[in-house]
Amino acid sequence: MKILIPRLVILVILFSFISCKKDDSVSFTPPRDYGEQYANEIIEIEEYLDTHYLQGEGLNAKVIKIPEGGTQTPISQLPPETLKQKIVNKHDIEYKLYYINFNEGTNHRPSHVDSVFVTYRGWLTDGTQFDYAPNPIWLTLDNVIEGWTQVFPEFKTGTYNEGSNIFENTGSGIMFVPSGLGYYNSGSASIPAYSTLIFSFNLNTLRYRDHDKDGIPSYLEVENIDDDPRKYDTDNDGTPNYLDIDDDNDGKITRGEITDPDGNIYSFDLIPVCASGKKIHIDPDLSCNE
Repeated sequence: MKILIPRLVILVILFSFISCKKDDSVSFTPPRDYGEQYANEIIEIEEYLDTHYLQGEGLNAKVIKIPEGGTQTPISQLPPETLKQKIVNKHDIEYKLYYINFNEGTNHRPSHVDSVFVTYRGWLTDGTQFDYAPNPIWLTLDNVIEGWTQVFPEFKTGTYNEGSNIFENTGSGIMFVPSGLGYYNSGSASIPAYSTLIFSFNLNTLRYRDHDKDGIPSYLEVENIDDDPRKYDTDNDGTPNYLDIDDDNDGKITRGEITDPDGNIYSFDLIPVCASGKKIHIDPDLSCNE
């Protein structure tokens, strides 16, 4: 056997090489059109909401199909303060992102680029569970699927109870993510390509991040609080402010512009304002720095 196995491996390699030489073409199926996929998928999602009901709340809430003749209230008929939707513009499509609000939370709201400490469960529309994290884990919202990036800023964190060692009054809900805001055609062993994804979740706590280390938390590098930091590029140089060390492209790094004479970084509300009404780090007029 010690001799047979290496010879067998060599024969397999040679056969594979010969086979490849006969036909160098590679079969490739292009991704589906985003618009066509979503047009079909949103019909399926809304039908799912029409034919299923909720049982319980929180991380282990169940979504169950209404039996024939059943009188359970379908998800689609839940009150607007419970079943919500958010319009997300991506791929030149206005996605309807449905989510259930069990509890908004009571503490801090993350931005689209912060780190969140969450528990969650994920399953497909046929009920197959593909992921489960009952113990909190840290995730960064600019490195997850777009559905998560969009839904979590709609919730707030809870409060840690040291006595019971649990988070209380956390943001809690369920999201229904179209594949265009999920993994789309990137299938896996547990998630088929073009799958609608459903997640129940708890938002326990968060960490505000400063991606460019300029002294301004990324969630504040926007025009209005709660806006998406990924969409603000003051100097239109292709790098959003939260990743840009020189937000106004005036040749002076942001961190230097928001530092007082003693070398201390101003708190955001105390950053000097120029005659233009803009804070000093987003006004390209060099005279504002004098």
